[in-house]
Amino acid sequence: MVTILMVYASGVLPMLAVALKSLGRHDAGCPYQLRIVADRDDPSAYNEAHILTGDDVWVYDVGKAKTGSGQHARLLDRAFQDVESEYFLTMDSDCFPVADGWLKALVDMQTENVAASGILWPWSPPPDTIDRDTIEWKIRRQHCWNNTQTACQLMRTSLMCEKGWKFADPDGDDTNFGLMDKAHADGMSVVGFMPTRCPLSDSSDFYPEFNRHESVIFGDMVYHHVGATRECRGETKGKEEVFQSSRNRVYNEAGAEWMLAPGNSHAFKMDKEEDVAQFKMKMFYRSAVWFLENNTFLFGGGWV
Repeated sequence: MVTILMVYASGVLPMLAVALKSLGRHDAGCPYQLRIVADRDDPSAYNEAHILTGDDVWVYDVGKAKTGSGQHARLLDRAFQDVESEYFLTMDSDCFPVADGWLKALVDMQTENVAASGILWPWSPPPDTIDRDTIEWKIRRQHCWNNTQTACQLMRTSLMCEKGWKFADPDGDDTNFGLMDKAHADGMSVVGFMPTRCPLSDSSDFYPEFNRHESVIFGDMVYHHVGATRECRGETKGKEEVFQSSRNRVYNEAGAEWMLAPGNSHAFKMDKEEDVAQFKMKMFYRSAVWFLENNTFLFGGGWV
């Protein structure tokens, strides 16, 4: 049995509806129970999720973290304490299956030496030539396919209890990174689905091979929309959108299975990975400049 922990924040009901319909369409291949996790300080989250799921909403008071990701991590850590199944899966409300057998495939990856199985960060690890004191090394070490994303990450409940790992680990820079570091330090493996396809671009000027940021399908099994909270809340105005028609189609068709049909998506070639990673860093630096206009630091100062 697998317990799926899906943290839900208010204002994202359209995407939650898509995720639930997608889960219902596909045979996971093994039994699971879905638990929507909501913050007591966000009462609308419970009310919205209750409309779609009934009583399968767990509400927790976890105080106030310093960041939104810290709040998410705190909720996962608290909800995990109530898990009684052999496995648990953390899953974002904008992440859902596109094929049958998706969960069994993740369970089958589990062995004694595997810490986590799930969707992998879709960028290559940093080469040894990069100075380890740089921001590039810090970001690429974390956001690479050596690590799984909490958007879809399966773990053994007993292992998590035994190790005492936390999603809100202050030794990491964000959700799950401290946990990943500790798993690797213990000599454990992290495995999962690699990115396999993404939408065709609305712009002829953008080559989809460089898109690992949004609307990506992993292993032809699981789709991750990315940014649904901001999108549903209308907070993306002014953001350059090159996949908007495809993102709209996910809502309109209540799923992303259509991307698996020939001609409906870009199949990743994985033949320009260092160029793809440099494009990611270019986007990161651009975002960092914007972030520092409203904040005093990128790292440090705590996030949980």
